[in-house]
Amino acid sequence: MPKYTVNTVSFIDNGLRQAGDVIDFDGAPGSNLDPLDDDARAAKEAAKNVQRDQLNQMIRDYQPATGGLDQERLAVLIGAAVAQAMAAQQPAKAAKG
Repeated sequence: MPKYTVNTVSFIDNGLRQAGDVIDFDGAPGSNLDPLDDDARAAKEAAKNVQRDQLNQMIRDYQPATGGLDQERLAVLIGAAVAQAMAAQQPAKAAKG
């Protein structure tokens, strides 16, 4: 399982982690986790690529052909991105349960 150092106080896997804690984490790592092994570095890079792709897609989808502001579409895209991020955390929680 990927191993990380927590770099800021964080709530991870239903627990408060302090900066400097070393943890095993099988979810999508965020900016609060510094990788300590090859598995963690690969997971961090994959998460960064997914986040970049999602952001680029949101930008493309958000900009209507008319160039105007489509607030409803933006709200739908943000909701979908949040749901996807939350779902990515579920396998790690289920494995621990």
